[in-house]
Amino acid sequence: MHIMNIGKFLLIVLLAVSVRTTAADSFTQNGLTFCVTSDSLNTVEIISRANALAETWKNLEIPATVHYGEKEYQVTSIADDVFYITHHLQTLKVPESVTHIGSRAFSYCYELQHVELPSTLTDISDGLFENCTKLTKVVMSDSVHTIGNRAFAYCEQLEPFDLTNSVRTVGDCAFMCCLQWTSVTLPATVEYWGRNVFLNCINLRTVNFGMSSLYRAADILDAWDHEYDVFNLPANMSYVDIGCLSEFRGLKAVNIDPANANYATREGVLYDKTMSQLLWYPKNKQEETFIVPESVKSIFTLNENTHLRQITLPDSLQIIASYAFSGTPIESISIPTTVTEFGNYVFCNCPTLKHVVLKCPLSTLPNGTFSGCKLLESIEGLDSITSIGSMCFYESGLRNYSIPASVSIIDGWAFARCRNLKQICLPSHARYIGNAAFLECEQLEEITLPDSLQFLGNGAFTQCMKLRSFSIAADNPNYCDVEGVLADKHHQRLLYYPTGRTDTLYTIPGSIKRIGDEAFYKQPFLRTLVMHAKIDSLGAGALHDCPQLSRITGLPAVPPYYNDGTRMISDFNADVYVPFGSLEAYQQDFMWSQYRLHEVDAAINSAIVSPMRNDVSKMEISLDGIIPKHAHRRGIHISKGKKILR
Repeated sequence: MHIMNIGKFLLIVLLAVSVRTTAADSFTQNGLTFCVTSDSLNTVEIISRANALAETWKNLEIPATVHYGEKEYQVTSIADDVFYITHHLQTLKVPESVTHIGSRAFSYCYELQHVELPSTLTDISDGLFENCTKLTKVVMSDSVHTIGNRAFAYCEQLEPFDLTNSVRTVGDCAFMCCLQWTSVTLPATVEYWGRNVFLNCINLRTVNFGMSSLYRAADILDAWDHEYDVFNLPANMSYVDIGCLSEFRGLKAVNIDPANANYATREGVLYDKTMSQLLWYPKNKQEETFIVPESVKSIFTLNENTHLRQITLPDSLQIIASYAFSGTPIESISIPTTVTEFGNYVFCNCPTLKHVVLKCPLSTLPNGTFSGCKLLESIEGLDSITSIGSMCFYESGLRNYSIPASVSIIDGWAFARCRNLKQICLPSHARYIGNAAFLECEQLEEITLPDSLQFLGNGAFTQCMKLRSFSIAADNPNYCDVEGVLADKHHQRLLYYPTGRTDTLYTIPGSIKRIGDEAFYKQPFLRTLVMHAKIDSLGAGALHDCPQLSRITGLPAVPPYYNDGTRMISDFNADVYVPFGSLEAYQQDFMWSQYRLHEVDAAINSAIVSPMRNDVSKMEISLDGIIPKHAHRRGIHISKGKKILR
């Protein structure tokens, strides 16, 4: 007990000594509290201010030295947040004795206008002048190496200044919302740039690149839809990253130093040094017309410029790269005979393109050439093509189109979602039509398949809502139509049931053994499907998403195989009728067991397939002789001596 009391006494003595030492190391003069940082060097730091006196400050000059006791101390640093929200402060001068100013030391000084910093200061700390909205001028020397995160953020009136040759690091959002900055130079001497350094500098229009690379330019500047008049690139930029330039959607022009060995610019457009390759066209260049120079042999991209309406191509042109004209609002264009290479998606998503003349001899119309051209009306010069690439006319505005007689291949999705297409004339010797080639051509009313057809892909005519029947030449060696339904030549595989067919009941022909992939996919009218004992399999998605299909009957004793992943009907409320003795087999099948299974004999089965009639008597008797309370209850009933299904 005695030992514990001694311990407590010693602890109290130590605390008292500590308090007296701290009190002796700090003192207040002229509204500022100083803390001694070194007795041997006689240095102090400003650690706080007396708020009552601070309210009156307008012009503050930090003292270089202060006296305390018998000593003179040198002021070498200012701690974090010391002058945070000093309301009336307008001017600030920091003496040469100060080598460090802490983070946010002068932030939110809304009236601060003029600052003079010493040559001894090497770092502008994080948030040092953040939200000093009236700060106009900062005088600092070449000694500054670091400008911290948000150091001048929201200094809306700050005059632009050069990032001196000594600056090596510029932090995140350092100059965010500096509204007076109309131009800036990004010097090569800066070794590290933060993110969003010039974010929301809404009046920044000109950027001069001292740095020899565009890497991270979009991180440093405000790339997203910010309008820039020009980027000036240096002579030592050996590689211009087109992808980086394209991130600046609001850029109007790019200029490069004429001394650059690899690139040249004219009227804001970037070319190779010999101007034989058009490499990049500014996305926000304002001119509506563009005449490509006669020296150009290759066009790589017009960068989805939204102002171009007319483009004139030279006879020297040989190569048009993929996506070259995509997204431009041109209305018509003529491709010269000299073009030998034509890329994919060249005109995709040209919203106003109506007429195209292809004078160049093409054997293949490449993938996606006119996809998304919703006003497209005509294409001239396709007489030589033998194949139409994937998604070539996807979601285009074609209404009537005769595919050139030379075409033998129509690739997948070639005309998919051409929602205005009413008539399509297939060439007489077309042999290949790919998957989903005419998917969702909602206005397509009829189709005649040629006798040369050898392959028809899955979903080629799915959701063609007005297509009610298929027609195919009788001598086609691969396909036939059975009363408007498409099947293989041997009548063993049902391939397509027209989406626009309005019958509510369909009986599968007795010769059919297999139902193909997506054969009835999204058929909106079919309610009852009658199968038969020979059916042995259903393809993937064969009956998927048929909203009205609620009963399937005539099934064989052995559950038909279904392709892995097939969902026959959109919900599991459908009634499926199976022969006597096969119920257990269907219940054990993963697919079929999910539906309402009914075991019926052949006679009942034939009654189920009778179409529903509007004149059926309301008086109905169930098979067990009971009059149901609800006349429209689902089930098998007898009405006027006939078995019917509700």
